[in-house]
Amino acid sequence: MTKLKQLRLDKGYTLKTLAHKSNLSISYLNNLENGKLRNITLETIEKITIGFDEDFIKIYYILKETVIDEEKD
Repeated sequence: MTKLKQLRLDKGYTLKTLAHKSNLSISYLNNLENGKLRNITLETIEKITIGFDEDFIKIYYILKETVIDEEKD
């Protein structure tokens, strides 16, 4: 399980809830959680940060691990 998904579950959010809060699609977030996306814009990171009501740097490092580190596998 990725840290992004773990954070979502820890907050008690469904993908639908996070999609609504972040103004991103459920399918985009699902692909992101599953490491299927490689290029994420700063705007998207900001939307996810707002959706989670978390610190930008925290979300950045979670996404870095989810997206970039998955490429090493």
